Amino acid sequence: MITRTVVITLFTVLLISCAHQSAPGGGPEDTKPPELSVSFPENGQTSVDPQAPITITFSKWINLSGIGNSITVYPVLPAGFSVKAAKNWVKITPQTPLSENTTYHVVLGTNLKDIRGNTVTRPINLVFSTGAFLDSAQLSGSVVSLEPLITLPKVALYREYEEWSDTSYFSAPDYMTQCDSGGVFHFSHLREGKYRIVAFNDPNRVGRLRAGEPCFTSLGETILINGSAGAIKLYPAESDTLHPKINSIKAVDMHTLRGSWNKKYDSQRYRKVEWKITELSANASLIRIRQTTMLANGTEFYLTLQDALKSGAYLLSYSYSDISDSLRFNGSALTDTLRPALRSHSPSGRSNLSPELRLAWNKPVRISQGMITAVSADSSEAEADSVSFFFTDKYSDTTLLTPSKMLKPGLRYRISLQLQSIKDINGNVAASVSGKDSTEQDSSINVFINTISEDSLCYRLHGGAKCLDPESKRKWVYLPRGRNETYIVPDKSGSFSFDSIPASKGKIYWFIDENNDNILTTGRLTPWRAPERFVIVPDSVEARARWEIENLQVNACEGD
Repeated sequence: MITRTVVITLFTVLLISCAHQSAPGGGPEDTKPPELSVSFPENGQTSVDPQAPITITFSKWINLSGIGNSITVYPVLPAGFSVKAAKNWVKITPQTPLSENTTYHVVLGTNLKDIRGNTVTRPINLVFSTGAFLDSAQLSGSVVSLEPLITLPKVALYREYEEWSDTSYFSAPDYMTQCDSGGVFHFSHLREGKYRIVAFNDPNRVGRLRAGEPCFTSLGETILINGSAGAIKLYPAESDTLHPKINSIKAVDMHTLRGSWNKKYDSQRYRKVEWKITELSANASLIRIRQTTMLANGTEFYLTLQDALKSGAYLLSYSYSDISDSLRFNGSALTDTLRPALRSHSPSGRSNLSPELRLAWNKPVRISQGMITAVSADSSEAEADSVSFFFTDKYSDTTLLTPSKMLKPGLRYRISLQLQSIKDINGNVAASVSGKDSTEQDSSINVFINTISEDSLCYRLHGGAKCLDPESKRKWVYLPRGRNETYIVPDKSGSFSFDSIPASKGKIYWFIDENNDNILTTGRLTPWRAPERFVIVPDSVEARARWEIENLQVNACEGD
């Protein structure tokens, strides 16, 4: 009886284990990803029956969880397709017959894995045609990013027909593939023609770019795919097509309104805003606007009024480009007597020798001094130094001061701001101060800058790439690791020279500053703006303390 019970138990366990898909135990560890073994149609087959299902057999059992999300078919099937899978095979059945004389791509993405968890390293492609031949055009390229690619982007091609719409970027693409771990992609068997190209992350596996998501695109708005196209690079871009709108407006006092946009207002992208303020009463009057002040964050603004408000209701109307809207707000009969105050300044710790001093205020101010001299404090006569700082005299909640020359290492500089020279939009003079290493004495505010010591400096980091020709628009950038600083110098005959920078390890790259704003500008899909191209030096660079590093050759060629 005991023997019979044991046999039954073992037989039951055997049946249960056979009913579940699992990896066999024992033997060496399996780390090889699944591969395509057999398919119908075969890869490259022509004259395929449009009504025949597609079957794929793999080299090993696959993980069936989410297998449908691993499969895409291009051109997109309007009615979609169903998926049936078991063990090491998948069956794909289009809901309606395939189109005749069309080259189809079945792509299995890099989220496909076997039952041991081994994921395919690059997409598996199956190409066939319902006509007598396959489309033969090809396209290769890579996605270029300043930061490592955490997820592997998908690359989408949109065939540009006569009626192209900006919303076409967010519809199903004509072709799509996935980058490998190095950001490289390849399309084959494409139909020749003019296309737009975008790479994007697809965390939800919907197979489409979503408006507002970061993306990558080419240097040209369109690309011509004809035969075997050369390698193309895709650079960071913006995909936001929504125009900013004002989401709040409030009367600060009888002569000032404060408002905010729901997103940053790009003055280079949109036309100048036209404003209109009307009193909502029987004797409605038009309120004239004297000045518009946009804050540094790009979302908040002030409207300074020439005519005084009352305590009634008003309507603010505005328009720019093709956008127009209006908001209702209540007026105010109060007078703004709040005096502006310095909230903080940066850098607040040890500064480099070419600091951009930022003064953050609690409200927009204008400093009428125009130029301020920083004087070394607590130093001997031999170490004494003075440096002029320049800034614009526009109203802003952040004042940016730029030094006229490099500061000296290991010194403490004092900048004295005269209170009477700091006024807000309503003429209120600056009063109190808050912020580390700042003091208020009588009629001035003193801000201190402490520079790093000479022992913490790399005197010079010089080098370049022999492959580069001189380029007047090229800028070199050094990003020290662990420091929130950026050093930018112009190109000199294909070389760079960073002087007196913090001793550190960091990253170097160069970019072509097309708009000469000293910032790497991303591209934009709508309205189109080409991204600025750049090349990253793959290896980190060390700026050693108290060293002058000369003729450091780096790998910074565009073809790499």
